Amino acid sequence: THETPQAEQRATEAERQVAKLQSEVDRLEEREALQMQKELDEAEDELLSEKERYKGISEELDQTFAELTGY
Repeated sequence: THETPQAEQRATEAERQVAKLQSEVDRLEEREALQMQKELDEAEDELLSEKERYKGISEELDQTFAELTGY
């Protein structure tokens, strides 16, 4: 019949559109994952920095305490 080629053409076009949209979704998901990883890395760096700062303050307090108590 005459409709079969049109239906096949529409199906082919729909498949092409689905593939294109899936490719775009994949690209956006990858971009989002990279952004989330970047934010996680920054938070980890900040945490490590704060841990080092805390360690320094703790050592200072220990030293001050030792000096005040005569040790």
